[in-house]
Amino acid sequence: MTSERAGNSSAEEPERTTGISPEPSSDLRSQEAAREKLGQPPLDEDSLLLVFGSEEAHRAVEWCQSNCPRSDIFESRLEDGTKLKEEGNVMVKGGQWEDATGRYLAALYQVDFSIGQQWQLTNEHQHLLDTIKLSILNNLCLAYLHREDAERARKAADLALKSVTTIDRMAKETDGLQPVPRETLGKIYYRRAKAHYSLRDYDKAYADAKDAHEFCPSDTAVKRLMSEAQRLLKKEEEKSTRMWRSSAKKMFPESQQSVTTEGTVEKPSSDNA
Repeated sequence: MTSERAGNSSAEEPERTTGISPEPSSDLRSQEAAREKLGQPPLDEDSLLLVFGSEEAHRAVEWCQSNCPRSDIFESRLEDGTKLKEEGNVMVKGGQWEDATGRYLAALYQVDFSIGQQWQLTNEHQHLLDTIKLSILNNLCLAYLHREDAERARKAADLALKSVTTIDRMAKETDGLQPVPRETLGKIYYRRAKAHYSLRDYDKAYADAKDAHEFCPSDTAVKRLMSEAQRLLKKEEEKSTRMWRSSAKKMFPESQQSVTTEGTVEKPSSDNA
């Protein structure tokens, strides 16, 4: 089957696992236009790679053009994406986090189909595509975390969860297809929680860690992160409360005294009774 195959078994258009914002910025459009003038092929505006920045995206594309050109055949692209992901996994085991990131981005490029191409896929093929995409994004998130790039790690996890939504919807609509395993969901939420924690967004870190704990209740790392995020969240709330009270006292220094004075009622003496 090629990427142009028709015959979607669902009347509803498959959910696209695009970037955080559906519309690219004007700066991004300008960068892509400049690359086109230099003879470098621009990426589609809905490309998943652009979520991680134009430079990261084009390094992956250029590497693929030299080492693993993208095929027009659907199955070949899935095979190449899986192969590149496995190469990234080997690099992870060797602690080569930067190289692994590049390989995962190259793998993502292979399985990055346009909205129009995905609209023509059957539920079975959409499910398979997003399953591979989910695995790549989950590992990419891990690589970015080890490189202390929390913002890109968060974006990878966000995209992974979009694929989760698509996979689960395909499984619900089509007999024989399976939803995302609970353990995989636990990993995604845990990694996004770590990204939020590094970004000091403790509210979201706690929420994601709590979700991760629901899927992996016996995981000690998840429990530890949830507890620490909750502790820091409470600390921030207490600090905000103290600051608010301090500001209120400065803004209304006489308010409490006025209320006390105005609220006092003179008790009548027994002589007037």
